[in-house]
Amino acid sequence: MKSDQETGLHVRNHITACDIELKSGEVITLNAMYFPLKHIVYMLCFFDYPLTTLHGNWSWAFLPNIIAVIFPVLVNVVVTGILVKHYFL
Repeated sequence: MKSDQETGLHVRNHITACDIELKSGEVITLNAMYFPLKHIVYMLCFFDYPLTTLHGNWSWAFLPNIIAVIFPVLVNVVVTGILVKHYFL
């Protein structure tokens, strides 16, 4: 298996969730889809609060897949806009 340096791809870590363990032993999980975790994690780290983060990896290798999905939608919007402008305006 080739390393990231050999393939030229870069992997970035994004925080996707944050588990906060309370003194009572209860664990609260904050999902990045619903909470602004950058600010929360910064404050918790600043005040030395014990927390555990779950990380997901995102790679530039997914970019062609994203483009392949988005391109047909954009073409459809542009062609529809041109047709509407030509025939109805």
